[in-house]
Amino acid sequence: MSRSAATAGMIDVMLKNAPVVPYIPATDVGRARKFYEEKVGLVPREEIAGGVVYECGNRSWIFLYPSGGAAVIQTL
Repeated sequence: MSRSAATAGMIDVMLKNAPVVPYIPATDVGRARKFYEEKVGLVPREEIAGGVVYECGNRSWIFLYPSGGAAVIQTL
């Protein structure tokens, strides 16, 4: 196996087993919190710097933070 194939395989395995920690910008944190808490069912763990941390499964968490009015680009 070539070195690059071995490295790619290691990265693939690490990502499959690693906790996911997305940072989600929001222009209106209050509105975003309402969505994540009421519609998605997340429970806030702590508030930090105007944002909020939601703990998820498998040692993962989400940080929802104020974007500061900057344009937000959505990707899928």
